[in-house]
Amino acid sequence: MRLVVAALLLVTAALAQPKAQISGFVRDGSGAVVQQAAIAVLNLDTGIRRATQSNNEGFYAVSSLTPGQYKITIR
Repeated sequence: MRLVVAALLLVTAALAQPKAQISGFVRDGSGAVVQQAAIAVLNLDTGIRRATQSNNEGFYAVSSLTPGQYKITIR
């Protein structure tokens, strides 16, 4: 019985962790939007990398990130 309760507490604690989002617009030097730009978001603490692309308006978003320090690369 104690093991079941402990396991439930660990799952609940893991689900309760805060999440963050990084988002923005990609524009070139003239201010025009950049479509389909490759965006890589690297968590500097864990080494986990997430990738996405900007949409037709140049917007991108990477959600469900754990709080921490990130490096963003746009190509």
